[in-house]
Amino acid sequence: MGSLGRLHRLLQRTANHRHFQTLTEAELSEINNLIPRLCESNQLSAALRLTTTALLVNPSLHTLPLSPLIQSLTSHQDLTHTMSLLTHLFHTPPSHPYISPIALSLLNSYFHNNSPNHALKIFRWLRRPHSPSPPDHAFYEVVIRGLCSHRLAFHALEALRDMLAHHPQFLPSFDSTDLVYRALLMEARVDEALELNAAITRLLSDGENRENVLEVLERLIAQWTM
Repeated sequence: MGSLGRLHRLLQRTANHRHFQTLTEAELSEINNLIPRLCESNQLSAALRLTTTALLVNPSLHTLPLSPLIQSLTSHQDLTHTMSLLTHLFHTPPSHPYISPIALSLLNSYFHNNSPNHALKIFRWLRRPHSPSPPDHAFYEVVIRGLCSHRLAFHALEALRDMLAHHPQFLPSFDSTDLVYRALLMEARVDEALELNAAITRLLSDGENRENVLEVLERLIAQWTM
């Protein structure tokens, strides 16, 4: 692990320089070799330390081996290491641009690994007040589709309501609308499914029915919890 310590110190010094410096090909190559090996040997803390240090020098994400790290993080039964990574990025302003793409990768992986509740926690963490990287349209789409696919229709309705209420420029896709409709049918909520689907269809056709959709969503969510 001496090479890890040397590379960590090198990257830290580079990040502290007054003038921006990129990683050399040799340094990126060493990172690409180290992170997967650390993940394979279940040394996630070291892999996270190396990753967050590398992000300080503003590399392109595609130059770092994030896939093994994401897979390793989302294979665990708890969110300890995942939240450690996101919290570190949150408290490191230069790393804020990386929060959204990394969180989206985590979200997709949790849904793929049949851990929708972990994915939901990532979504809720990202949409907190004053979040430096609030969910974008693609993020909402993944959340809504993933929750519907895992028969968590109530939480999918909450996510849809949040998207429409706080992001007037966002509209659900036809695919997401169909999944919400089918998820409600699976819950034997036929009338609710028909009403919401009709309201969203009008919204998608003229873009001027948002308040009506929100009224339907608010009523369905309130009735669900009664």
